[in-house]
Amino acid sequence: MKKKNLLILYFPLDDPAVSDPFELLEIYKQHGTSVIEIALPTENPILDGKTIRDSMARVLQFKTLEEYFEDIGKVSAKYPKLKIQLMAYYHLIEKFSIEKFAEKVKKCGVSYVLSPDAEPEKIKEMEMVLCPLGISVIRIAPCILRQEEVKLFRNSKGYIFQRTSNGKTGETHEFSGSLQENTKLLRENGINTPVVYAFGISEKKQVVQAMKMGADGVVIGSALFSYISDGTVHEYLSNFDEWFKD
Repeated sequence: MKKKNLLILYFPLDDPAVSDPFELLEIYKQHGTSVIEIALPTENPILDGKTIRDSMARVLQFKTLEEYFEDIGKVSAKYPKLKIQLMAYYHLIEKFSIEKFAEKVKKCGVSYVLSPDAEPEKIKEMEMVLCPLGISVIRIAPCILRQEEVKLFRNSKGYIFQRTSNGKTGETHEFSGSLQENTKLLRENGINTPVVYAFGISEKKQVVQAMKMGADGVVIGSALFSYISDGTVHEYLSNFDEWFKD
């Protein structure tokens, strides 16, 4: 059986700039989306570029975090087979406590949690609470992975989030050869968790390059917004159908 490549697309839940979010999800499904990433909005998303920052700011004008969790649950209820990844900066998790945060994400049907600024010891704490609930805590691989860091990924669940740069989301760049070496190093150490490339991916040539370098999938985030706003997201995602659509 052919391996299913992972296509993870950012979903701007509750962003008033998106006229029909459920129509957008239908389009995502048509193009083989494996996981949708929903970001818990914050006033200071330090690793995100202007596009995501502006989207979060719009959401915060109309929704509280409690209402936002309720809306995630509505998405999960309508699309039970579509996996949801919640991206949450660690200060938001601490605001609830890991235990209460875990209760909320379990209740609203989240499958993966990604906390881009959480320190390794905090990731371990999150895993101890979330994993028994069936929720994978996604670990992030640096652009250059050292041998001594490989052990951090031995028990990774879901997939490994491979950063393609040290910049912010939305910044385009050329892929470094170190990314391919990272994947090779993981495989040589018996780690077979899917590796997904993220940050700055927007064009077909980047997806093709990622796959040739050993990636098992990609995350597309900021690049989606312009196509969503001008109504051409269906045409845009068609560029990637040969890699992700069943």
